[in-house]
Amino acid sequence: MKKRQILVELTPLLDVILIILFVIMAQSKLRAEAAVSEQTMAEQRLQHAVEERDQEKAEAGRLSAEFEAEKKALQDEIALLTDRLDQAKSVAEAKSSVLENSLLLVLRTSENGDLTLIRGDDELLRVRYEWHDEKFAYDNLKNAITDELKRTDRMAAFIVFRYDREKIYYAEYGMVRRIVGECRLEAAKKNLPIHYVEQESSE
Repeated sequence: MKKRQILVELTPLLDVILIILFVIMAQSKLRAEAAVSEQTMAEQRLQHAVEERDQEKAEAGRLSAEFEAEKKALQDEIALLTDRLDQAKSVAEAKSSVLENSLLLVLRTSENGDLTLIRGDDELLRVRYEWHDEKFAYDNLKNAITDELKRTDRMAAFIVFRYDREKIYYAEYGMVRRIVGECRLEAAKKNLPIHYVEQESSE
């Protein structure tokens, strides 16, 4: 009895195997591309996170630098104000010391046209200027100021002339200036400086 020969057609089988291989390769390629895409996205997210961190770090550095600059500016301003305050205190103390150790005479015009010489709260002299008899007012006013300057033991003297230009003669104003000038020359002999100040008023 003869054995029958079994013929197997390889072509259809190879086709099936090739198709299966193509499917597997395609799926592998898709998975590989998905993995690469996911990795790329992960790297992009990481890069973005790193950039954000760097930006935040740079912003924090900038804010810190601005804060330090503002802090230094405030410290410098406080130091400057403190120096000015100390200087102002020193000047105020010096002025107070000078005034406390100075003779203050105030000469002013009154409502009725009289010239009044005042030291502190004391009225020393009240004299009226008469244009036809200037010598009387001149002598009385100069003698009163001179007596005060001779008696004082202060380190300086201030003569303040407060006048209303509407109630004083020009000659009367000139007389006061001459008296102050002469008193200054006499006081200089005893090393007593005289400071003269004019103040216009409208009393």
